[in-house]
Amino acid sequence: MIGELTAAMAALKATNEVIRGVLAADKALSEADLKFRLADAAATLLDARAAVMDAQTAIDARDVEIARLNEALANRAKVVRRANGYYEVDSDGKAVGEAYCQRCYEKDHALYHIAYAGNTIDAKCTCPVCKSTYERRFVRMNPDAGVA
Repeated sequence: MIGELTAAMAALKATNEVIRGVLAADKALSEADLKFRLADAAATLLDARAAVMDAQTAIDARDVEIARLNEALANRAKVVRRANGYYEVDSDGKAVGEAYCQRCYEKDHALYHIAYAGNTIDAKCTCPVCKSTYERRFVRMNPDAGVA
């Protein structure tokens, strides 16, 4: 990002010097030379514009990453790991609700509920995003229920 901004500043400085030269020369320049210098100034301005746009793209990407990291930090404060899943924490610090995918949380810091397929204890549970599978007996609702 700093490189793009430095390039933009250099291009703007070069354009300024070309325009000052045209203004200082006044009527001494031929029409062809004047057009050549103005075309050079326009090309330099386009370089500066491209550099500023590259810097804006870098800034936007940084802002997206900052937002992702802030969300991950907020998620960290509201979940706890029990068995093979992450669960929301109630006011007493106990895990409640349905499990979030362990892989998605640990790799991407994202919270996605695991989908339960079937009602038996041997049924497989699957993350709808990463397709990780879990045995239902290890991923259950309210894992701290009955735990003092």
